[in-house]
Amino acid sequence: MSKLAVIYHSALGTGTQIAKAIVGAAEAAGAKAAVRKVAESAPQAEIDSNPLRAAHDTATADVAAPTVEEARPGVIDAARPA
Repeated sequence: MSKLAVIYHSALGTGTQIAKAIVGAAEAAGAKAAVRKVAESAPQAEIDSNPLRAAHDTATADVAAPTVEEARPGVIDAARPA
């Protein structure tokens, strides 16, 4: 079985949509796949100053960050909660 971790960053949501579409296609093809979001590096004040960005940040707060193990090529535990 193929394994795939889609590790992404998205400020406004387009990257999130693309990452979820990739994972959906991979799972439909029989792969073990998961979406992981990198930590936000922008200051909270900058995020909060843009209503779209703030809404996206809130909506994706539950998306797990990749572990060091998952970020290595060929390693993923898709059973880990997103």
